[in-house]
Parts: sequence; structure tokens; C-alpha cells
Amino acid sequence: MSIHKHYKMYKKGKNWCYMAIATLVVVVGALSVSQGVSADSTVNTTSVIVASQKAQDQTTDVAAEVTPATQSTSETAKQDDQANSTTQTDQQSSATNKSAVAPQAAALQNGWQTDKGSSYYYKDGQKVTGQQTINGKNYYFNAQGQQQKNYFLNQANHTYYFQADGTRLDDGFYNNWGHTYYFQADGTRLDDGFYNNWGHTYYFQKDGSRLDNGFYNNWGHTYYFGQGGVRLDDEYP
Repeated sequence: MSIHKHYKMYKKGKNWCYMAIATLVVVVGALSVSQGVSADSTVNTTSVIVASQKAQDQTTDVAAEVTPATQSTSETAKQDDQANSTTQTDQQSSATNKSAVAPQAAALQNGWQTDKGSSYYYKDGQKVTGQQTINGKNYYFNAQGQQQKNYFLNQANHTYYFQADGTRLDDGFYNNWGHTYYFQADGTRLDDGFYNNWGHTYYFQKDGSRLDNGFYNNWGHTYYFGQGGVRLDDEYP
């Protein structure tokens, strides 16, 4: 008698398995020896098949485990890209912030400024000095740039007067010390000269003061200037 085994493959869960089917055949011969050899062969064959199946299962398990590793590498690359992008953004933000706080050049001063009770006038960041015409009016600033008020300026053999508000007296009279003075249209004081206005003639002496109630001799003649400095014409004093 001999035993023949056939193997049928079936699926168990996720694994494929082999099932041995034994067929009994009566054979004349050495029964015990055949069974022993067949049994040993069967056992060995079965062991090889099972070992092979386990190797396949292990291979499958390894492959299954490798796949997440590949995904992890991809995710790591994405994270690296995100980290690089974040670093570049931070660097750009830092550069923008540095640019935003960069010191700006100080604006140049222009126009009138007052400091410790004195008035100054700036042009392109510099204090002006000397006589200056500003908005149609004339002013005088000393060497330190301070505006001069109620001030007499003697310059180029002429005398100028800058009033209490700092403007130069042009074409006007100035009264002080019991005398009257006249400053012409260009601001110069009239010295040793005649002034004609309102139908009358006036004389301003060498010191600039008007001749009131007094005689003036010139050109071989004598003239009289009465009250208010008016010259007497065709009449007696």
C-alpha cells in the first residue's frame, strides 16, 4: 500500500496556504518502508513549502514596512522645502524691517525759527545774515543770524532803521529825542537834503534831523523853516 499526497492551495486571510490531500493505494511491496520514506518526504516537502511561504510573508512584511519609509522620506523633503521657504520668508521680512527702520536724512530747516527769544530765518538749512528781503519786506540779521529790531544800521555811508517788528522803515518818518527823521524809499535816511511833499519843502540836516523853527543859509540866501519843518515861502516868519 502507498500513500500519494496532492497539495491544494487556498487563501487564509492575507496568506496563501497549501493543503495536503492523501490518497491510499494498496501496493504489494514493502509497505512500512514506503510509508516511512513517503512520510519523511512529505514532511520535508511540507516544511520547505511552509518555510517558503513564511519567507514570502516576511518579504511581504518587509515590503509593507519599506513603503512608509518612502512616504516618510517624501514628507521629510516637503518639510525641508517648507523650512527653507520659512527661512527665506523670515530673511525677507528681516530685510524689509531693516529697510523700514533705516535712518532718514534730517529735513533742512527753512523759514522763521525762534530760539531763546531771538528770531532767525533759515534758507536751505542755513541761518541768513545781513539785509534780507523776505515776502516783500526787508530785515536785518547780524553775524549770528539774529534778527535786529528797533535797530539803526550804518552801512556804506548810509543809515537804516529797522522797526520794532524788525521790518526796515521805507518812505516814512521816525520821531525820537525830540526830532523827526525821514527814511527814503530805499530805506536810507535823508541827511542834508530837502524833502518836498504836501505842497511844502522840508530840510533835513546833516545828522538827519528835520530843521524846525530855524534858518538855513545857502547859495547866498537865507531860508526859514517854521513849525513842523515847513519852509516859509512868500511870507514872513
